[in-house]
Amino acid sequence: MTNNNHHREEWRSLLLFSIYRLIVIIAFIFATLVEIPPTFLGKFNLSLFLVTTWLYLIFTIATFITIQKKYPTFAIQIFVQFFIDIIAITILMYASGGLNSGLGALLLISVAGFSLLTEGRTAFFFAAMASLAVLLQAVFADIYRIFLNTSYTHAGMLGLSFFATAFLAHSLAKRAKKAHEIADDAVALAKDLSKLNAEIVGQIQSGIVVIDMVGRIHLVNKTAQYLLDLGEKSIGRSIYSVIPDFTNKLIQWKHSGKSPKKSFHLSFNTTRKTELLLNLKEIGQGVQKSEQVSILLTIVDAELIAKRAQELKLASMGRLTASIAHEIRGPLHAIKQATQLLEESLNLPEDSPDTKLLNTMLRQSKLVNTIINKVSQLGQPNQLISSDFDLEQWLENFIEEFKLQRNLSEIDIQVDIKAKNLMITFDPIHLYQILVNLCDNGLRYSEKNPLLYITIGIDELTQQVYLEVCDKGEGISDENITHIFEPFFTTGHNGSGLGLYISREMCEINQASLSISKNDSTGCCFRIDFVRHLVEIE
Repeated sequence: MTNNNHHREEWRSLLLFSIYRLIVIIAFIFATLVEIPPTFLGKFNLSLFLVTTWLYLIFTIATFITIQKKYPTFAIQIFVQFFIDIIAITILMYASGGLNSGLGALLLISVAGFSLLTEGRTAFFFAAMASLAVLLQAVFADIYRIFLNTSYTHAGMLGLSFFATAFLAHSLAKRAKKAHEIADDAVALAKDLSKLNAEIVGQIQSGIVVIDMVGRIHLVNKTAQYLLDLGEKSIGRSIYSVIPDFTNKLIQWKHSGKSPKKSFHLSFNTTRKTELLLNLKEIGQGVQKSEQVSILLTIVDAELIAKRAQELKLASMGRLTASIAHEIRGPLHAIKQATQLLEESLNLPEDSPDTKLLNTMLRQSKLVNTIINKVSQLGQPNQLISSDFDLEQWLENFIEEFKLQRNLSEIDIQVDIKAKNLMITFDPIHLYQILVNLCDNGLRYSEKNPLLYITIGIDELTQQVYLEVCDKGEGISDENITHIFEPFFTTGHNGSGLGLYISREMCEINQASLSISKNDSTGCCFRIDFVRHLVEIE
């Protein structure tokens, strides 16, 4: 690309020189035919002057065609045009009275112009040819005594000026070429840096938006387009139309003294109904003075940040519990065993206060051991062994086994099968643990029969297989519902607060989702949406 641009500039310079030549020739013809000053043009041989001028004009017009077609090559055209200039100007100078006519200055311009268009020592070759032409004309005029006065000194000074001009033009061309190369390298580097910056900005997981002072978007990456529900043609849009509440945030930012960075929580009504964390920073003027791109918006998903912080906390906790689990299990096992031996040795009646104390110690020991096991699992990688199986058949076996374990009657759990042959891909062990947690939670708070209401079917909108577990309790309070899936959050006295959190983690590992589908005064429903399914509805 750089070489092509340089080559294009060379042809343009040659064209400009041809335009200069054309203007000079037309001026000579007009001055000669109209007989206006300068009167020395063609005063020695007017016929020779006019013929040479017209032939020179035809050649100049032909150069426009060759330059446009770029044939022959640039170097050949340079040499041909220079030699034609020497011949034509020398003849015009002879027809106008020799060196005293002053037309030798035209050769000086030709030497300077063509020296700038060539490289290396060619400029000095042009100067030598021009000097030789002037000197030969002086010698010829002196031998045949054509003119009254023949000044060899004038010819020598003119030749010297040719070489001086060639040297200056050569030096100038060399410096100009070096400056042009530096400029081309700088442009190429700027383009590469621009591409690199665009690639880096595109890969940043945070949303990046650059706006001017009137709120027009000048730059936005893919993450910001996703978080703000922007289309691909978002450049030029107003940020106020995307974030209506942004005006208030901008006013707060300005009133705060334009601190280098300020964060705002923004409830954004997108299809995801997510909460965004917005950072503002002043970055100065843009490329054009009329467009002051001066505000940088960094947008991140607040829920994602909270989730990552929670993962880091749980990972640290998993490593911590793994290191102290051995130290705790030893004394805990000794306490449990001592309590059992004490209960057997004392042989206390069941309604005795001491018996109740011993039973409480056993229950709490068991609870502590359960918490240690669950917390230890958080820091361990989950082993996923997925398989395809029929959800209805698997659920029947699970309910039958669960009723036996919890001493439930037939009417305590009601099952509603809305579709048949629901094939899912899931880890059966994970699904078993999830259903046990959901059903135990439902039994803990359910107050009416059936205690649990389990539904399987196909969602009409997403066409995904789902499983729903509902209880007949009072529902979850608004204060607790936002924390229901957080680890160690529990409203019960004997709960560990890890059941729902671990259940949701297992669902995500199996590419499913766990959510609350219903919550009111009649009960609460937890729903699992499975990703893969094969359905045949009867």
